[in-house]
Amino acid sequence: MDEQQAQTPQTPVTPQPPLTPPPFAPQGPPLTPPSEPAPAQTAPGKGMAVASLVLGIVALLTGFIILGGIFGIIAIILGVIAIRRKAGKGMAIAGIVMGGLGIVFGIVALFIFMLAFYGGQDKSNDAARQSYVNTVVKRVAVYQSDMDYKLPALADLPPDALTYQSEYIELALTDTGMPTTSSVVYVAGKDCMGVEAAESFSVSVQLKSGKVYCQGF
Repeated sequence: MDEQQAQTPQTPVTPQPPLTPPPFAPQGPPLTPPSEPAPAQTAPGKGMAVASLVLGIVALLTGFIILGGIFGIIAIILGVIAIRRKAGKGMAIAGIVMGGLGIVFGIVALFIFMLAFYGGQDKSNDAARQSYVNTVVKRVAVYQSDMDYKLPALADLPPDALTYQSEYIELALTDTGMPTTSSVVYVAGKDCMGVEAAESFSVSVQLKSGKVYCQGF
């Protein structure tokens, strides 16, 4: 048995080269880092629609102090532009409507302000007319007291009884014609009721309301 194994030829063993890992081959396209999304851009027309809406609200809130008219005009202009650009139509229409209401309120407020101003100014001017008539009456009465109840002529009265001037009105004393808002009439020998007497006199002026204010003795 041992002899047979000794006689069997041995097949030589061929050495195998060492195994090396294959080179890395990337699978698919190279990876790139994700890009940040671009910020959303608001259309110019939509921005104008928003501005129209905001200004319309401001016009509505400030209409009664006259400023609403200015904001209302701007709101309408921006709203019309936004509608033409077909962006934010609903907001633009709301801005136009409220802007229009702001203009209306502003006009009403301006009208009320002018009525109050000129109405107050008319009352002030009428008060000045009445005060001037009373001043003339006092000057005539003083002259009568000093001259044994003789009535003065216009030339006998002091300068402050002949004219009156303020920022808004000018008055002048005359002894002829009818009283007006700028002409004060002094009548010697006749009182405000038209009764004639040697020592009577009247001083009258027309007020802004059309009434005649008359004082005298």
